[in-house]
Amino acid sequence: NNGTVKGGDVVCLLNGDHDITVSGKDGVSIQNTPDYGKATVIMAQQGQTNVGLSNLEVNNAPNLTFDGIRVSLQFTPNKYCQCQPGQTSYLVYVKGSSANFVLKNSEVFNEADSVTNGWSADTWTNTNGGVYVRDSSNNAKITDNYFHSVGPDAVSAATSNTLVARNKIDRFSGDGVKIGSPTGVIMEDNVITNVIRSSGYHADGGQIYVGGATVDGIIIRRNRIYQDVDYNRPF
Repeated sequence: NNGTVKGGDVVCLLNGDHDITVSGKDGVSIQNTPDYGKATVIMAQQGQTNVGLSNLEVNNAPNLTFDGIRVSLQFTPNKYCQCQPGQTSYLVYVKGSSANFVLKNSEVFNEADSVTNGWSADTWTNTNGGVYVRDSSNNAKITDNYFHSVGPDAVSAATSNTLVARNKIDRFSGDGVKIGSPTGVIMEDNVITNVIRSSGYHADGGQIYVGGATVDGIIIRRNRIYQDVDYNRPF
């Protein structure tokens, strides 16, 4: 159904595949929305536990909150996110001036763990990462989510005043949390387990990489990082 959604609205979704095709891309692509000064909330309706998107792109769309959704390729089989050659793609990609983005209480994964158990090292190395927040998308909050069976990286925070908190991150290649902003990122109370050591990447539970800039105001506290918990996992 078509309709107008404005700042302050809450959109409740029922179980099912909510893919939308925008400019040839599968999944949901939200671009160039006005700044209403109020959050627009897109969430699973109470009791709905399988609200699915194949991927999510937010570009120049401030004040969006996603709550209780599942982002996974399983909702559109055999379709992978698109990116520029030589760049990693992400299941959730936030860019431009998309300030105050919130992802919470959600699950982000490429395929079920039972499927990714059979992946080759190359597949793990080249598969989609979890969430990437970049550019002027400041004041993002990535909280209380479950990231698993994702590539490099599970969470990449490259904007200032970003909170990455209370997430469960399991079975990932690349880094669990990559901090790419030199200022104002808080990484706290996350549980990070089972690094996938596939070819092409050195895998860290958490990494700060800012290209030589001076780091200031980064807080890392109360995280638990275990390289190996499941010894039957691949690699």
